[in-house]
Amino acid sequence: MKKFLIKLAVNLAVSFAVFFATLLTIEFVLRAVHYEPPAYVTQEKYRQVGWLYMPNSTALWCGNLGRVMDFENTVTTNSESLHDTEHSFEKKAGVYRILCLGDSYVEAFQVPLEKAFFKQLEKELNMDPRKPFGGKKIEMIAIGHSGYGAIQEAAELSRLGLKYSPDLVLVFLTTQNDFKDDLFRLFPIKDPQAPDTSGIYAKLLLYDRLQVFKRSFLNRWLAFKIVQWSEKKEIDRQNREAFAMDMAIYEKPGAGLFDESRQVWQNAVQLTLNTHKKMSDDAASHQARYASILIDNPSGYQMEGGTSPFVSHPEFKGKLDFTIPATKAKDFFGRSGVPCLDLSDGFGEFYRNTHKPTHFVHDGHWNEQGHRLVAELLEDYLVRTFGEKTKEPGVSP
Repeated sequence: MKKFLIKLAVNLAVSFAVFFATLLTIEFVLRAVHYEPPAYVTQEKYRQVGWLYMPNSTALWCGNLGRVMDFENTVTTNSESLHDTEHSFEKKAGVYRILCLGDSYVEAFQVPLEKAFFKQLEKELNMDPRKPFGGKKIEMIAIGHSGYGAIQEAAELSRLGLKYSPDLVLVFLTTQNDFKDDLFRLFPIKDPQAPDTSGIYAKLLLYDRLQVFKRSFLNRWLAFKIVQWSEKKEIDRQNREAFAMDMAIYEKPGAGLFDESRQVWQNAVQLTLNTHKKMSDDAASHQARYASILIDNPSGYQMEGGTSPFVSHPEFKGKLDFTIPATKAKDFFGRSGVPCLDLSDGFGEFYRNTHKPTHFVHDGHWNEQGHRLVAELLEDYLVRTFGEKTKEPGVSP
């Protein structure tokens, strides 16, 4: 019996040694090939305005947990929790500041910072032979937060954006989801300091709890795979339900698809557009110009194969018009005297001429080509609309 116990103990010890040696070997291999699993910038501060990433943080960003990864990008936030370089609140003499405010498209976690449209635009404007904006040095400042709508952006403009004394404020409107984001923000938050335990927060909490050894690449990789596997069915279900709900905003008059939610969406659209008008007024009260930039919707110009929304919902075919939200926005801004640029026009023309992708296939955000195109479209628009005029205090362009 004693020999048996000794033999069992030895076998167990050897098994544990082999097991841990295997884990260490995998860890060393992951580090040797410089594979860093998604760390994310997940230590958020939660405020009434929404969620903010921790300042001065660096992590590998691969998109939302559970989704197919289109990219791997190292993201570093500055002291204001933004994916941008540092900017002082004091504006130097001879500088023209342009503030970009928006959601994940402005956040630009999907591409290296130097490839983000605002960084490229800053460089191009400073090199423009036309010497726009009185030949002043252009400084672009980006305030982008994933999931924000106009209500949160208006709060962020007051909380932070106007502290930079911008000369021009560009607020980006994502017609695919901003109306929904603003509608959800109407519901009060009981405890603004407590994170939501549903949706993305639940995934982040699970991901964090599975990381027993925070510095271990292997542990983080396993945690990521477990969350990805556990969320797949739920994500698929949510995508199907969200798609059906989101389509109501594109319904053609008389289609009869979404009778129950039609008025809700109409109210949401008006809420978002009124909020943009308020931001325009707030900017003007601080001697800043303003423009609303409508982010392109690929469904409006790219309807091929798996990119078409009618693949999963053929019953919607012929009953939706993906230009309706942008058309309503442009009509409202025209009547309100708010300058507006619809990026879908330039993106549609580029796609028809080149058929080059400007968005990541699964993530949906702009790829490097998309950011490059945004910078080109904005440079032309800004110089034509604002750059050749002399601003007088309190006078709109």
